[in-house]
Amino acid sequence: YIRYGDFFIKSHLMDQLVKRVTNPIELHYGGKLFYIELAWANFNIFFILFLIGYVAIALDALRKWKTLMKIWQSKDWDIYLILFSAVPFFVFLSLVQSKITWYFATVAPLFTLVLPYIYLKISKKSLRHLALLGIIIYWLYAFIPATYAFKPASDNRSDLVKVAECVSELPHKSISLLVNAQERQNRNVLEAAHQQTETAFIYGGTPSFVYYTKKSVDYHYRPSEFADVLEAATLIAFSSDDRHNKEYEDIFSKIDALEFSPETDCFTGEWEIFSR
Repeated sequence: YIRYGDFFIKSHLMDQLVKRVTNPIELHYGGKLFYIELAWANFNIFFILFLIGYVAIALDALRKWKTLMKIWQSKDWDIYLILFSAVPFFVFLSLVQSKITWYFATVAPLFTLVLPYIYLKISKKSLRHLALLGIIIYWLYAFIPATYAFKPASDNRSDLVKVAECVSELPHKSISLLVNAQERQNRNVLEAAHQQTETAFIYGGTPSFVYYTKKSVDYHYRPSEFADVLEAATLIAFSSDDRHNKEYEDIFSKIDALEFSPETDCFTGEWEIFSR
């Protein structure tokens, strides 16, 4: 706050914490059952076991302590608090407007806390060993194909990542990029619905481009603004669709007049790179 003042309050506290709860910002939206469906997709049969475990814990606690008030007054209240820690967070996620897949990753490990409880409820030693074997086999079945046995496609990089890696070899310290028509449309939709945040457009929809270029990246959403920086720019990127759009003929005439040269080795998909 000392360094950024009100910008920190707006961009971090208001946008990233408050607005993400009250609005489906940045086109992240799902139905009321979004996280329940996500839990089922990730846990499958274990999700049912978690539900059974919570019911078993609740019944055991009420049977032992009789009332909810006595549970929280007991010496074991912290254990119940830990075991049920996933529930209020999961309910909260289901109620918020923004439905974002990776939010679920923060609550997923908490659900597994009930598995040892269910395991210890099994009285027969043979059944307990069988259950443990089943858990291990399922874990190996889910873990190994996604890690040690995972074979990615020969080249699954996006076009912009390929461009960025090529651009990183060029001597220029910065690059000015005119985002394509789809990104410009995304911005218009977000702003029309008031779903943008203070930092929604600083990475042009592709933060990975910034990482792989290893340069300062100046994103532009408005072609007119892109035209204004051409005289100072030494490295530029744009979509070939824009280059062949008659609406922007004056912009690309200016690029030719400024004697920008094509970096054809970096041309990938719709993206063209020019330097001087």
